[in-house]
Amino acid sequence: MPDYRFEGVTLTGRPVQGIVSADSFAEAKKKIKQLAEQRKIKVTRIQKRKTFIYKVQRDSEKPITGEQKAFTKEEVKQALEKLGYKVVSIQPKVLDFKFKPPETEIVTFVRVSADLLREKLPYNEVLQLLINDVQHPTLREALREINNDLRQGKDSEEAFLKQEKVLGKFTARMLGLASKSGNMADIYESTAKFLERNAEFKKNLKSALIMPVFTLIVLFIAVIFYVAYIFPETAELFLKLGTELPPMTAATLKLSRFLLDNMTYILLISAAIVVAFIYFIRTPRGAIFA
Repeated sequence: MPDYRFEGVTLTGRPVQGIVSADSFAEAKKKIKQLAEQRKIKVTRIQKRKTFIYKVQRDSEKPITGEQKAFTKEEVKQALEKLGYKVVSIQPKVLDFKFKPPETEIVTFVRVSADLLREKLPYNEVLQLLINDVQHPTLREALREINNDLRQGKDSEEAFLKQEKVLGKFTARMLGLASKSGNMADIYESTAKFLERNAEFKKNLKSALIMPVFTLIVLFIAVIFYVAYIFPETAELFLKLGTELPPMTAATLKLSRFLLDNMTYILLISAAIVVAFIYFIRTPRGAIFA
């Protein structure tokens, strides 16, 4: 969940700033507005934490590149200069897509965490080990943000729920509650078992549905091919011979001509429906049906 920083002034003219987390700029603006009304603050600026790509060099060493999240380019520049680097360039990342990690990666993270907690390792060490070991960039970044939030003293449940789009709502809530409980290892173990069973169920369900769905697609294509190509050719032959077509055959011929005349629009509408469905199942409400 992205962070948004707001700046403003109080009624007495004192400058203030704060950070809120939200899924979109509109939601962040709504949260900040509510907070401003409660605290009597006049908001002057709202900034989103973005990813910047930097290129730096130290003395005569080879230039290195990397990524850093910050609200402004100046913040990245100041941080790098404090580390003794000469900044060559800093640019915002244009295509900052975040793909949800596979469920197997999340299950592995929870399972390994449970095993390490059983070995009495401190949780901050567990997180650091997994951050270095996780391969998926989105999951690694989420774990790094959780670790930073916990180090800053934030509530564990809030830190995990902030990453519910990556971890999943159930997993984020359970792991957030685990940090407050007296036995983290047991809750992690139970969560791992649930996720493993859920993943196995989805895998079996998808396997069972592959053949029926494939059969339906083939039948649909066959019907379209028949109505749009084979049937018109046969019906037109009877019309040329002066034969009067039965009502059902005539109606089917009209349908065939309609499909051929509007094929472009039909394909565009079908593509829009598919895109809308994919977007829906990626929302929290649609994830229930996915």
